[in-house]
Order: sequence, then structure tokens, then C-alpha cells
Amino acid sequence: MSEQKSVEEAQKLEVKAVAGEEAVLALPEEAWATPQFMETLLRHPKAFLNDVAEEKRLDNFAKRLFGFSTVLLGFYGLLMGLFGG
Repeated sequence: MSEQKSVEEAQKLEVKAVAGEEAVLALPEEAWATPQFMETLLRHPKAFLNDVAEEKRLDNFAKRLFGFSTVLLGFYGLLMGLFGG
């Protein structure tokens, strides 16, 4: 429950425009937890890219992206195998 609240709070944060560019949003650690990882990545891509540029949580990002891509590519292969012959 507390993870969901922190993600909701992170989503409510406003990004202010600074000199024509959006300020980078600093998200809490709970926003990058495995259940919310893909949602956070899709909703806040600049925060993800900022963390990668600053080399924060690279090992966690790599593990989660590898895991999600493996599962999704496996699902894609299963569907192609079922309908493609």
C-alpha cells in the first residue's frame, strides 16, 4: 500500500518549464520497484534517462529491462508460433 501511495505522489509532482525545457523529475526509489517499473518508465522517460546519464541504479535497470524484454519476447514468440505455424 505504501508503494502505491509513493508512486501516486510521484505522479502528482509537476514538472516546471525552465527556459523552454522541462525540469527533470526526481522520482523516489519506490517508483522504480519491479511492479511499477514499466509504468514509471513509460510515464517519466526523462527521469529514467537522467538516472542513466548520472549512472544511478544501472544494475537494477539492466536486470529489470532484461527480465521484461525476455518475458515479452517469449510471449511474442509463443503467439507467432501458435498463429504462424
